[in-house]
Amino acid sequence: MHPEFDKSLTECNMIRAVEIKNDKPVVTLAVPFLHVPIKNDLIQIIKSKVKNKTGLEAEVEIKEMNEEGKKGLEK
Repeated sequence: MHPEFDKSLTECNMIRAVEIKNDKPVVTLAVPFLHVPIKNDLIQIIKSKVKNKTGLEAEVEIKEMNEEGKKGLEK
């Protein structure tokens, strides 16, 4: 769940991709701006979920949302 919204990161359209690269899960996370204060919290949420589900350590790649993506974050 997103810590500030009553939605999952997927419902907020923040999870853009989940891939396996070099036998490691890689999740692409889109944030409204690159220095969003809760970025590290979001990364830890993702890593924890992946570890709990798969037992694997995930890598999280960050990208900035475009204006259309930011509209999906409205409460």
